[in-house]
Amino acid sequence: MTFLPEHRNDIPLLFEDSTNLIAVEIGTHQAVYASEFMKKWKGQLCMVDPWKDYGPDHPTFYPNFQECTTNRDQDYEIARAIMEAYNGRCGFFRMSSVQAAILIQKPDLVYIDGLHDHDNVMQDMECWWKKLTPKGWLCGHDYREDVGDVLVTVNEFVGKHSTQLFLTSEELPSWMIPKSRITL
Repeated sequence: MTFLPEHRNDIPLLFEDSTNLIAVEIGTHQAVYASEFMKKWKGQLCMVDPWKDYGPDHPTFYPNFQECTTNRDQDYEIARAIMEAYNGRCGFFRMSSVQAAILIQKPDLVYIDGLHDHDNVMQDMECWWKKLTPKGWLCGHDYREDVGDVLVTVNEFVGKHSTQLFLTSEELPSWMIPKSRITL
């Protein structure tokens, strides 16, 4: 039987033992989620974020913080300081998701919380889906109609790939897609 998390902070528990595994977080911002994730994840975490301003077409907006970020370099420094506690198990990739996918091989878990428009969400999903290990999970945040195009894009991806979809039960749900079908 597979454990399915009710809250995104429990997503690392999708794996019984994550000691030798690799996770990737797309859209790290100030590492608020990354620091929570690492409390239960025992493997490596690759944090991917260009930490740059995308302009008015892609505002760097975080619904859970209710604020717009104005200084991405400062966000990067905050993230580095927060993640110092996990030194040796974390890596920073200050680049796009697609660029990082060239460097990061065979992740076991990918958590997408980058740009929320259809094209970027789909690009991230397709890019990392083919990189996942056979028992890997593709996950992400903000599965809600009022947060960008995440919900529509995830549903489109699930239909295209005939995969399973699971959700956390939070106000801003996370979505979870296993690379291989699971039995509940």
